[in-house]
Amino acid sequence: MRKKTNDFYNCRGKSTETGEWLFGSVFFVGNRGYILTVPSNQRAKKVIENLGDYATEVDTKTVAWCIGINDTNGMPVFEGDIIRENVVYDREPEIGDVLECYYVIKWVEKYNSYLAIPFEDGKLFKNLHLFLDSLYAIRQNSFYVVGNVHDNDLNEYKCKCKE
Repeated sequence: MRKKTNDFYNCRGKSTETGEWLFGSVFFVGNRGYILTVPSNQRAKKVIENLGDYATEVDTKTVAWCIGINDTNGMPVFEGDIIRENVVYDREPEIGDVLECYYVIKWVEKYNSYLAIPFEDGKLFKNLHLFLDSLYAIRQNSFYVVGNVHDNDLNEYKCKCKE
């Protein structure tokens, strides 16, 4: 489980041995990925001499980069995270108004940016006509992480409207 911290993690991945999420720096040797977790008070020379003590093999499919922002709870956000936008109305919500909206954080090469891709009926939008809405959701930090694509079924996250 991710914890609130002042440390900066540039990557995460799931340990191939324990299935536990690890946070740190990633490196690859051939087709195998490793997360390097080094305590901030550790000297570089000791780490290099004992690299095996600090590097843990991870499932390369789960390696994800931190996008450099935190959610409203102060938690770092990674690609593959599922976020829920806090929808705030300046009036009483009406029937059909979206009350909960879910997105997946993805790198989109076409826009050279991390985007929050919205869901529709538990599926990601195929076309990015909601590009500006996506940018607004992650730029305003008006969201929180509710899961990720590796640990959760995307069908659990459907936008909810007032009926």
